Order: sequence, then structure tokens, then C-alpha cells
Amino acid sequence: MKKELEKLEQEVASYIKTLEEALSHREISEEMLKMDLKEFDNRVIRFLALYQPRGELLREIIAYLKIVPFINKIKKSIRSFLKKRKKYPVENPTLEKLYQNSVEALRSLKMGILAGDIEEVFPVILEYERSADKLYSQLVREVKEMEDIEEGLKLLNLAKKLERITDSVKTIGFYLLFAQEGI
Repeated sequence: MKKELEKLEQEVASYIKTLEEALSHREISEEMLKMDLKEFDNRVIRFLALYQPRGELLREIIAYLKIVPFINKIKKSIRSFLKKRKKYPVENPTLEKLYQNSVEALRSLKMGILAGDIEEVFPVILEYERSADKLYSQLVREVKEMEDIEEGLKLLNLAKKLERITDSVKTIGFYLLFAQEGI
């Protein structure tokens, strides 16, 4: 039973790695397109039905069940961001900081999962999420002062995708922390 859980954890790490690479390389990879989260979700449910885990194992499997929608949100946000970024190549230093922040948040989550110690990286993830919120607010203020409102709206649309990524990373980190520590 523990071996099956380890396989699920490795698969989550693989998904996060694929998403982090797609965002950091600024291109939608074939691997990202092939991510089958429904199948992963079905395996988690099958695990619940077959093994009827208790205590710590139940916490862990429930956490995996809860993070699937957030992995999906990250995938959709990355895809949308990359497509819109190509369509509207807007240059803005705050947007670039927000982009780097999102990449680093994903990278931190990946490292925490791979190291098996999400507790170590969770404070870092929280800081990236707070930073993303501040950068997004700063961008909103910048857009209010722009003359070209259409460009401003495109900029905010791109920024919102990045901000959602860090929000989802934080939520995934929280569920994994719950699975690991019961907190």
C-alpha cells in the first residue's frame, strides 16, 4: 500500500516538474499536453476503494485527491498565459517579476515534493504567493495610469494567469503539508 502511495507522489512530482519546465521555457510541451489528470484521479479513487486506508495514509490519499483540480488550474493558466503572451508580446518589468515569481514558486514546490519535505519549502511558497499578490496590485496601479487601456487590460490578463499559478501552488503545498504533517 505504501509503495502505491509513493508511485502517486512521484507522479505528482512529475506533473509539477512538467508544468515548471513549460512555464520556465515559455513553451507548451508535448508532455504537458499529454498530462492525464482524470486517470490520476481515478487511480487515487481506486486506491481508496481497494485499500481503505486509515490515519496517515488516508490523509495522504485525500490530499492527492484534493490537489488534482489545482494541478489542472496551473496547467490551464500556463497554457493560457503562454498563448496570450505570444499573441500580445507586452514588455513590462513588473510582469516579468511576476513571471519569475511564478516559476520559482513552482520550482520550490517541485523541490519540496522531490525531497519529501514540503514543510521545509512551504514558508518559501507562502512568500512567493504574497509577493505575487503585491506584484499584481502594483501592476493594477500601473495600468490605471496607462494611456492605452487595451494594452493595460492585456497586461492584467497575463498577470492574472501568473497570480493564479502561485495561488494554486500555495494550495497544493498546503494539502501536501496536511498529508505529511496532519497540520
